[in-house]
Amino acid sequence: MISLRNFAFLALCLSLVACRSETYVQDPDDIQNRRRYVDRRFNGEKDPINLPLSERKQRRTISEVLLSQGKGKGKDGVTNSEASKILKKAFDEAVDAKTAEEALYLSSEASFKSRKLRTAYRRYLVLIDTFPQTEYYTRVLGRIFNIGKLAIEEGSQDGSVLFFLGDTDEEFGVKVLKYFVNDYTQHPNADDALFIIGTEQRRAGLQEEAIFTWERLRKEYPESVFARLAQFRIAQAQIELTEDVERDQKPLIAARNGLRSYTKKYSTGDDVQETAKVLKKLENDLSAHDLEIALTYRKNDRWGGFEIYLKHILTEYPKSATAPKAKELLAEFEANKAFFLGQKSWRGSVRRALGEE
Repeated sequence: MISLRNFAFLALCLSLVACRSETYVQDPDDIQNRRRYVDRRFNGEKDPINLPLSERKQRRTISEVLLSQGKGKGKDGVTNSEASKILKKAFDEAVDAKTAEEALYLSSEASFKSRKLRTAYRRYLVLIDTFPQTEYYTRVLGRIFNIGKLAIEEGSQDGSVLFFLGDTDEEFGVKVLKYFVNDYTQHPNADDALFIIGTEQRRAGLQEEAIFTWERLRKEYPESVFARLAQFRIAQAQIELTEDVERDQKPLIAARNGLRSYTKKYSTGDDVQETAKVLKKLENDLSAHDLEIALTYRKNDRWGGFEIYLKHILTEYPKSATAPKAKELLAEFEANKAFFLGQKSWRGSVRRALGEE
């Protein structure tokens, strides 16, 4: 039987094997690490210009052959997975920037098409760091957005060797989209990215983070179609923050206000009916809670509070299921107000006489 220490050592070895081919970017989010690689690759000791002429010629030939093979120009075509590896080797052997740029882009594309999203993401980042003026820049940004989206929605084919050594596909996708939206705020898909991030955060039970993300979406991209959807989703997340109406009502009140504003602003759309349904249930729950408080006030002869809560129900929730009962109780109270107030005085005298007050 394998001991815990041996198992941990084996796990570490497997993890190192998994990323040994791309040590230049162990952590894709470590920009300094990527930049150091770029400096070594083209401006330092690994710069091909420092190689002997014979070795440069040899590597040029090798890289051109590999590039041709990776592009499927050989006798037999290659799969995207095979092309990804071959083109990566072409990039490593390249001695001129043009070949290196093309090989790196094509290897990234091959990784993306074979759904090896983590590999594709690493290589795309190195591409735009190494060649900031690359002709593929716009396409690369679109791919980075799609990598984050696909990782969340469909998963990746190159996750961590052992799942507990790295992010889940969903966590990886959120990390990619956060990088994308923070660095490329003017990109056409930036608003979409924020909406997806918030949706995944809510699914993961991180309602407060989701609300923050969607509020950012509404503030930074107010004209976006996703800003409208975010307003409704914020209200849903606020409702979920409070498990029942007996607890802190602030999120529920905020949700109610948001839903009312939403239904007032938008009269058409696929989600209008759903919004009205959610709002109706929320208002029924809130008004029922207020009626319960009003009845508690009545039970304790606190008629001022009893009256205030009934009027609040009729003012704030006139169409709720509780409103008819509140209207009936308020009418009864107002018709016999002097009697009820006198009853309070009489009961208070009895309590004082019994020493209960």
